[in-house]
Amino acid sequence: MDLFQNGLSTQQRIATGLLYGVEFFVGRQFPNSDDLKAEIKQLALASLEEQTSGYSKDGHLKKIELEKQNFINFIDQLDTSKLHNIELLPFRRRLSETEAIQVRQSLKSRWNFDCWRSPNYYWEPLVVASPEPVYFFNTEMLNDKDFESLGKLLWKLTGDTIYEVTEDKIDYEIETSEIDKYTMETAYTDKLNNWIIYLSHEGTTAFGGDKLMKELDTLLADKREFKDKW
Repeated sequence: MDLFQNGLSTQQRIATGLLYGVEFFVGRQFPNSDDLKAEIKQLALASLEEQTSGYSKDGHLKKIELEKQNFINFIDQLDTSKLHNIELLPFRRRLSETEAIQVRQSLKSRWNFDCWRSPNYYWEPLVVASPEPVYFFNTEMLNDKDFESLGKLLWKLTGDTIYEVTEDKIDYEIETSEIDKYTMETAYTDKLNNWIIYLSHEGTTAFGGDKLMKELDTLLADKREFKDKW
């Protein structure tokens, strides 16, 4: 954690690479701790190699190898019997490549959301793309309480988890309450693509889906004057 929060850019890249790999196995169960540790190391180290493949200087390569070995030693020495004492983090599982492709294809089919590819790199309201009615707000007009209420509404409509799709092509299944106002170029949807929420780099948040939009009209009744206005 210290490496991730306080390390230099190369160190943070290393930590991010390891984290991306570990996030693949969130929510999975293993018959024993040896299998668990082996899977963690396999996925984390593969992700680390992918994230650091651009480094070629000796200093960087030595640092990568050092942190790689530190990670292996940490996992090997981990006492899994004590893990029940650790406070659980919100559910956040990285989607496999196959899952991510399926989610993105579904978004394209239902909402004509191209997921940061041509012909529509962005989505509403930056480009006119949706085949169904949508509306948007300037994200600054929606406060933290609004997004907290939005999370509760999505839970009512959808259940415990939703999908988070990003321009960085790192996609997740997350707790519904974890929808993030402070992200950019990110889309959220349910498993049936009944609704979509898109936060753009231009500071807009677009909403699609008949039930979601109707419920939001009530939830954000005091913000109606800001609807569809930049």
